[in-house]
Amino acid sequence: MPATGVALSVIAAMQAELSRGGLRLPDMADIAHLSQFHFIRSFRDDVGLPPGAFQAALRLAEAKRLLRDTDASVTEVCFDLGYASLGTFVTRFATDVGVSPSRYRALCREVEVAARPPAGQRQAAVPRLGVTGEVVAGKLPVGPVFLGLFPRLLPSGLPRAGTAVWGGGPFTLEPVADGAYILLAAGCPNGAGLQAAVSQDRPAWVGVGGPVEVKGGRSAPVTVVLRLPAPTDPPVLVAIPLLMARATARWAVRR
Repeated sequence: MPATGVALSVIAAMQAELSRGGLRLPDMADIAHLSQFHFIRSFRDDVGLPPGAFQAALRLAEAKRLLRDTDASVTEVCFDLGYASLGTFVTRFATDVGVSPSRYRALCREVEVAARPPAGQRQAAVPRLGVTGEVVAGKLPVGPVFLGLFPRLLPSGLPRAGTAVWGGGPFTLEPVADGAYILLAAGCPNGAGLQAAVSQDRPAWVGVGGPVEVKGGRSAPVTVVLRLPAPTDPPVLVAIPLLMARATARWAVRR
């Protein structure tokens, strides 16, 4: 079985088992017809994350969907997805999504307007220090593109720095501590509104830049090319309503 086939088959099995608490590592290796050692290495090579971390992200993405699209209580969502305790679930959700489960549900229900910057306005001026670069969207019908600087490939928790650009183009992130980061982009359709953005744990388009090496408060320019998401792309766990609220505050009137 090709390496990509290994990841795809196991991810499909992970998704099928979310309501039963997920797969154990030996089960994953059996599906891949590999030893546990070789399976972990193969999966990480394909996806960029170990299988356990990817499955945990899928479970939280499903928790977001249930909180957003159903009336199930937080407790029901917790145990439907096989978490051992409510406290563990709430802590993990808040850490990776950026808000508690109940706050996430409230944010999703508050979202009503489109994220288009009003006519005659532009993005506010940004400082010269920080991570700079460009989002390349080509002819894609892209609306808001959210950019976040994360310490690893999984977009969980709030980013170390973040911003939004409309339809692609140049960007600058505020300065962060020196180190190595991954720049992740999530693009939403033009004119789709916030409800569509919130409802997509796999955005319409994604992009990855990095590793980004920050030294002395700045980095070399980073180019992020948007593309269609693949099954092996990790779910976006960070709460998009929070990023949307921050992004819309950045649009400033052109002088």
